[in-house]
Formats: sequence, C-alpha cells, structure tokens
Amino acid sequence: MRGLVCSLPLLLMLAAACSAPVPASPVDLTAAIAARVQAQTAIRGERPSSTFAADLRGRYVDGGEGVVEIFAAESELLLRTERVAAAPIRSEDGALSVWIAAASGLETEPLDVGLDGFSFADRDWQRDPGELPAPAPALVAEVLGVYTPATRGDNDLTLYLLEWEGQLRVQLGTVLLARADLTADGLQLENNSFGLTHLRWGGPAGSVDGIWVADQLYSRVLGVREGPTFKIDPAKPVEALRAAALSASPPVESAELRESDLAEVALLEPGIALDIRYATTNNFMGAVFYAQPRAFMQRPAAEALVGVHRRLAEYGYGLLIHDAYRPWFATKMFWDATPEEQRHFVADPAGGSRHNRGAAVDLSLFDLTTGEPVEMTGGYDEFSERSYPFFPGGTDRQRWHRELLRREMEAACFAVYEYEWWHYDFGQWAEYPILDVTFESLDSAQ
Repeated sequence: MRGLVCSLPLLLMLAAACSAPVPASPVDLTAAIAARVQAQTAIRGERPSSTFAADLRGRYVDGGEGVVEIFAAESELLLRTERVAAAPIRSEDGALSVWIAAASGLETEPLDVGLDGFSFADRDWQRDPGELPAPAPALVAEVLGVYTPATRGDNDLTLYLLEWEGQLRVQLGTVLLARADLTADGLQLENNSFGLTHLRWGGPAGSVDGIWVADQLYSRVLGVREGPTFKIDPAKPVEALRAAALSASPPVESAELRESDLAEVALLEPGIALDIRYATTNNFMGAVFYAQPRAFMQRPAAEALVGVHRRLAEYGYGLLIHDAYRPWFATKMFWDATPEEQRHFVADPAGGSRHNRGAAVDLSLFDLTTGEPVEMTGGYDEFSERSYPFFPGGTDRQRWHRELLRREMEAACFAVYEYEWWHYDFGQWAEYPILDVTFESLDSAQ
C-alpha cells in the first residue's frame, strides 16, 4: 500500500480504461450482520468498573509484531486487534473474558491481567504507547472517512476506512476489522469472516466519496481533514438568546461548597497557548460571548494543568486552551440555541456546566517547534462522531495525539467527557459553585 506513487484520479482513469467492474461479493451481508448483532445479546458477565477500565486502557504489544488496543466506549471496555474491531470485555465469577465475534456467533478468550500487562490469545502483552506515527500516505488519507448507507436498515452498520498500525483498514460497525489494499477500482480485503473480498468505489463517476459493500452503496459523510469551523443554525437570534440568558438566574446550590479561587492560567504558565474561541466569532454559534480572550480555572485545577503542560514538553508539545471557566449565561445560550438531537455536545444549564465551576477545560496540543496546533480526529466543537474520544476512525497520527493528551490529562486527575475529545473535567469539580461572573470583573491572580 505504501509503495503506491501514482495519484488516485490516475488510478481511477486506469480502471475505466483497462479493467472490468468487479462483481459484488455474494455474501449475504444483511443476514451475517443480523446474526452477529443477535449473538451479542447473549454476552454474559458484568462490565468492568470505570476505574479498572481507565487503568487498563491503552496500546499493548507482544514483543513481535502483534498489537492490541483496549479502549472504553459508552460504558463498555473493548479490545481491538488486527482482525477484531471491538470485542467487549466482561467479568464473570472474578475472571475476565473477551467476547469475540466469530463465524459461528461468539467465542470467548480469557484475559488475565498482571502487574505489567496481561495474557491474551496465548501471548503476553505489555503496554507500549508507541512512537509518533508517520503521516498517512496521501493516497490513504484521500479515501479515509466514515461511510453510511443512503437508506439505513435495522442491521446496517457504519463503515469506517481508517489507518491502523500503518495499514489501511475497513471496519464495519463493531464486528469486523479487515486489512485492505488500494486497487485501481476499489479495495482488496484480506480474508475475513464475512467473506468480503473486494469493495468497489461508487458515487458519481466512480468517485471515492462512495463505496459498494455487497449490493449496497455507502456514501462518505465524514473525511479526516478538519475543514472550516463547525456551525449550527441557532434556534433563536443570538441577541434574543443573550437577553434571555442574562435575565435568568443560575440554579441554587448547597452552601457547603469550596470558596471559589479562580486563577488565570496564562499567569501561572505563560507557555500555555490560548485560542479562546468564544471571545471571537470563530465558534459553533458565530457569536462573541467573552469580552476578553482569557482562561481561568480553580487554582488546584490550574496548577494541575500547568504540570501537564510541562510534562508534554518532553514530547515536544504544549497545551492549547480553547475554553476554561465559562459564565453560566453562556451555557444557557448554548443550550437554548442547540437542536435537541445535538444537545449532548452542550451542558444543561439546569444543572450547570463544570466549566461554570471553573473546573473544566477545552484544550488540544500544539507543536513547540512550529507553534502549530496538532491534527486531531476532528475539529474543536465539531458536533459529529469524530469528536468522541473513542472514535475509531482517522489516522494513526491523529489518534496518537489524542491518546497522548488523554494519558497526560488523566494522570493529573482530569477525566475526558464521553462525547468530546477536547473536554476534561477536574476530579474535584463537584466541590466548587456555579459562577456567572464575567471575565472583566475577575481580578487576575497568579
């Protein structure tokens, strides 16, 4: 795959000139997927605790060329190998098992966790985050993305074309992960339990914005490049939302909370970079919410963040903050503006945001040498599945940066929000009150 040097448009022209269309695989994909989905309802055992999941998460190697990744998604602890997309890990009678989709339904494999790793599939695995991956080859990056059927049925799965461990992979939902090679007219797949051998490009004039899976055309809905800032169409005019929010009051809380001690992060550590989007119109609502581009956090959280920034320097990176303390009125504006189906990306003002408490931060990484932000799996404040911290797609390099940020933040007692790779809550957030004071009214503190 990495040896290809001609452009994809040229490959497509060669395909039209000298190769006949490859017929769709005869596999009954709908029935196969339905059988897998039905089999997964028989999974037994308890889900491991969130603490255990956080401790076990990561990339592991077996001393050879084998790689296993353990990740958390929607309350599940999952395992991924070169052939398995997402196998649930469950605990039963004190023993851990991995439930792997197989041709006959599901198979279980024991997972024995030790001090330095675990045993799985008759091999010993040790944690190894790996070195910074090389950028994905141009040909590969051109086809990566999320593909979905035009008309979704009950058993239709999302298809991901992603780079994993330096190779192009096809992933169908959580039941199939197969290596793929680019060909003139599509993708040639390695042996897999679905019997899929070749996927043809579809869409207008055979473009890579579509791909045939058996007899169904999947269209690309997301690529791998960030693109322009994501925008919503607010439910009401911004000024009407602002007036309503400023006239409302935050929820009343117990008096048994810590006294607020907001510190300005840039004064504690000038090396931390700021790109405070809500002090500009470069945000998902296209409106200015803050009069000043500043970042405040409760002092223990701010000091922990400084520690993360300094540790990241060993890797050649620093922290880039997009938002930290957020007045309550802005949270109410976000909620009232956002369509209901997208509200998992904003906080409900009835309970207040952890940003309102000065105990949450939105951030990314920047390269200390170039000063440029690193490329993540999706853009900041993008309302799509690319924003999920467990999103499986993208490139090795994007996910490596995302994992580096998460690993260092979790080591400093921050926890990532399940729908946003950039949002981290400080462990003591519940001890602080909801605030609704503006930046200009805050005294800078060091």
